[in-house]
Amino acid sequence: MNTQRLLPIGVTLIAVLVIAVGWGLSESDADLLDLDNPTDEQIGRIVAMLTTQDDNLYARVEDKLVDLKERSVQPLETFALEGRKQAYSAITLLNAIEPEANRRLATTLYDQTDPGLRASAFRALDGFKGEPESVALWARAVEDSEAPIRMLAASLLGETAGAHRGVAAEALKKLRTDPDDDVREHAAEALTMLDGRDHAAEFNVK
Repeated sequence: MNTQRLLPIGVTLIAVLVIAVGWGLSESDADLLDLDNPTDEQIGRIVAMLTTQDDNLYARVEDKLVDLKERSVQPLETFALEGRKQAYSAITLLNAIEPEANRRLATTLYDQTDPGLRASAFRALDGFKGEPESVALWARAVEDSEAPIRMLAASLLGETAGAHRGVAAEALKKLRTDPDDDVREHAAEALTMLDGRDHAAEFNVK
């Protein structure tokens, strides 16, 4: 028997067995949902599963992340920065786990270069309308480079009540010369909601 020829074959078989055993020991992503105490790395993988197109799996992932409570917060905040859809998923879950985290996330989202993420910041503040941090972010957004974001900021400023109405009004006045007709129209309507006066002419609304 030619042992020199058998040696490479034997080595190859051992390598295949090692790989097969390795595959058997490696849990699938879905298996992670059954773990009682996943590691931080595993929680990150669970969060990444929010991109699934499988509705049943998505619901299981949501339930698992809610069950993990505060351990899900930081991974969700990181996940939110990957895109607008990811941000919406993260914001929804954070509302159920730790709503205050969305207040912090809103500022982080608005500091991004991606307009979609900046727009997501408004969604993160849905539960904090009228609060100082929200009004401050909306006031900042009237100078955004994207017209849809300026328009949304104007509409939200028009809903401001109480002590922050003055801040909202001053921010809206910055839009009197906005190059976008729709932005000016929304700003004029928002200011009217705040003080009850007609601002159409002031904002050059036709």
